[in-house]
Amino acid sequence: MIRSTLGKLLEARDMTPAQLAKLSEMPEKSVERVVADDFPGIRRSTMDTICRAFDRQPGDLLEYEAQ
Repeated sequence: MIRSTLGKLLEARDMTPAQLAKLSEMPEKSVERVVADDFPGIRRSTMDTICRAFDRQPGDLLEYEAQ
């Protein structure tokens, strides 16, 4: 299963989903869904925005966990 690591990144920076939403100009609900792993897919533009906000690569935002 592929999981989002965005929650961990937010914690490491002592940042809330609302703060990231404001910084990245994304809807707060979209950020919250990625943090909660409640998304069937992720748009390339969303991934790009989050990568720019954290100065990370896409692989840093997701992790694979075998079931």
